[in-house]
Amino acid sequence: MKIRGKLISSFGAVTLAILLVYSSLVYLSFSESILQDRTEAYSNKIQAAVLETEMQIWQNRHTLLHGSLPAGVGRSKVPLFSSFRTLTFSDIDHFNFQALEKATKMQLPAGWKSFNAARLLAQEPQLLSEGGRTILLQMGKKGKEVVCSLFEVDQTQLIALLRRSLLLAESKLFLSRNGKLVMELTDHGASKHAYRSAGGFEDLERQETVHNDRQGQFLPLSESMYLFSAKADFFGLHLDYLLPRSVLLKDLVRLKNRVVAATIILAWVAVWVILIIAYGFSRPIAKLVKVTNDMIAFNYQTPFEFSPSGDEIGELARSVETMRQKIEQLVTRDPLTKTYNRGFLMHMFKVSFARAQRYSEKLACIILDIDHFKKINDTYGHQAGDEVLEAVGDLLLEGTRSSDLVSTVARYGGEEFVVLLPGLAAEDALLVAERLRQAVETHRMPYGIVCTISCGVAVLRPDHETPDSLLNEADQALYRAKKYGRNRSELFEAGG
Repeated sequence: MKIRGKLISSFGAVTLAILLVYSSLVYLSFSESILQDRTEAYSNKIQAAVLETEMQIWQNRHTLLHGSLPAGVGRSKVPLFSSFRTLTFSDIDHFNFQALEKATKMQLPAGWKSFNAARLLAQEPQLLSEGGRTILLQMGKKGKEVVCSLFEVDQTQLIALLRRSLLLAESKLFLSRNGKLVMELTDHGASKHAYRSAGGFEDLERQETVHNDRQGQFLPLSESMYLFSAKADFFGLHLDYLLPRSVLLKDLVRLKNRVVAATIILAWVAVWVILIIAYGFSRPIAKLVKVTNDMIAFNYQTPFEFSPSGDEIGELARSVETMRQKIEQLVTRDPLTKTYNRGFLMHMFKVSFARAQRYSEKLACIILDIDHFKKINDTYGHQAGDEVLEAVGDLLLEGTRSSDLVSTVARYGGEEFVVLLPGLAAEDALLVAERLRQAVETHRMPYGIVCTISCGVAVLRPDHETPDSLLNEADQALYRAKKYGRNRSELFEAGG
């Protein structure tokens, strides 16, 4: 795997892990907050419903007992009691539990039999439910008489009141006292089999026995049902809510969807950021790889382009470019004349020859030799000879440095130079050779030395098989230029 892929995969994995951990923490923290808010909302809703129900019961009871309400109290529009009767005992000693049970046709709380007279009369009104009937029992003392007021509760109106105040969509409500079911309410929209997994009230009581220390919290009864338990402040009733998971956790589902959407968006943005960072980080490295591969392929002419930066990558890029320039000088250049050396010449010769043959392009070759160079060395010394070689090399480079001319100037050996000219025909190559010869002839050499060169020119033909064949023909043309007086240019012609 390349470094760009490693950067993307590593950064992507780390970023994805961070996003997942962060999203999980956000979801957990918000889910706890939402559950807490829901719990408080349910508790407040129950308290408000209790107050409203107590007020409705108090207004209806006061109206039946006294015939009117105190000034400033609005009359209730909901008649909770369908009938009213009283049962009077002469005094507390003549109070008869059996007579009261016979009148109510219900069983009184068993604990009443152990109460003394004061505690019995101090009891809050009791809501009794049995046999489909619900009675509100209130005991009081009028002089020495004990008066028991029996209010027959209209269950339809009470259920309507509780449904409006407490019942939520798709929910089920149990009202119980001391583990005994008083009333059960189910939302009209709830499916009949929605609460099958939670069981009946008896099963609920068994579960509540285990969880009785967790009042005011949501308890998961099954994968689809939750229980919320609370104690009401009127009539000693106990409320149990059964809610489907979808109703209770709809806000959590919405939160989860938002967290997932935000995570996907952040991951998409992170991927692009990682790609940009990885591309910016690996791009100079890829350029470094290309430069080194070019140097391995003997191509040292392409400079390494990089944006200056003060980091380690920038330092490495500058070091590689410096190394490329030094290696180019050592491997491709002649140290004396600054032209290319013979090794690089032969490499370029093979490349140009193969390209010209493949695409049917033109290719010309010039071999130059300094006339009477041995005499210069013998007369002026080798130091002067080296300076002449250096001057000739500069003239050749300068003479071929044209915007419309692509050439390779190399020192072939001793005082011989080769100029490779891709894309030139015989006539144009001969003009270049003449221009170079005249430049050398008119140049003022060190120590006042008069220097001339002889040039041999050859061009590529279809019958050439190797670069050496073209080079040999240029050498033959050079031999003829020397033979016919030197300081001249000759073109090799096949059969001539």
